[in-house]
Amino acid sequence: MRSSMMGFAFAAAVLCLMVGGAAAGCTEGKHGCVDCYNKWKCQKCADGWLRHPKGYCVPCAGSNGACQECRWYRRTKWCTECSDGFFLKNGKCAPCPKGCSECYNKRGKAFCTACEHGFKRKNGKCVPLTGNPSPTVCPTTPVWRTDTVFGWDPVYGKNSAGACVKCTGGGNHKEWCKACDGDAPHVCTVCEDGSTNKFPMYIGVGGTCEFCSQAHFGCLSCENGSGDCLLCDAAQNYYSDGHGGCVWQQP
Repeated sequence: MRSSMMGFAFAAAVLCLMVGGAAAGCTEGKHGCVDCYNKWKCQKCADGWLRHPKGYCVPCAGSNGACQECRWYRRTKWCTECSDGFFLKNGKCAPCPKGCSECYNKRGKAFCTACEHGFKRKNGKCVPLTGNPSPTVCPTTPVWRTDTVFGWDPVYGKNSAGACVKCTGGGNHKEWCKACDGDAPHVCTVCEDGSTNKFPMYIGVGGTCEFCSQAHFGCLSCENGSGDCLLCDAAQNYYSDGHGGCVWQQP
């Protein structure tokens, strides 16, 4: 009788753990919920959390804490974004190989895009430098990726302490940031100029990367900061309006 009662208590505890979010009720700002549908269910979860069909939020972070964003896939929590030093593999975050500070999944294996101090890139891997390591060299040359995503591989800036810091600037278009200052990695200093994506950009307020075409239709080049058009597409009959924009003229 005692063993059966213990078994019942254990099963109840497991059930409570599984639906803990729902059993505790919904409070905005707690348990990952930012918007409650009613006092029992959440309808919107915070970044890094996933809404369970029963109306509560579960954290994306797995056993290694590396999963930052996730979604449901065949009733299983499937990671879609990992922390630095990890890469996506079969819906989970796997660590990058030794000496590799940044990597991504290429045909099921880790492909290194940046190495730690004392290592150098070679054929998608990070191998130890021979002899005395040279001063830290940050990967500042953008590499265009076409395998799994469109955009540039992460670029880095060296901070005042001599360490490489990943550029995180660019606003909603981080993948088009090509350079930054290591002491202010959130501020992009060079954006895509249109040579790759055919859509020229400019540096907006706060170091964001913005498309010229969104500011001025028919514009080929914009001034950083203000976004005023510097060059209109004359081949398509667009000419300066004298106020930082472009106007189309009948040929």
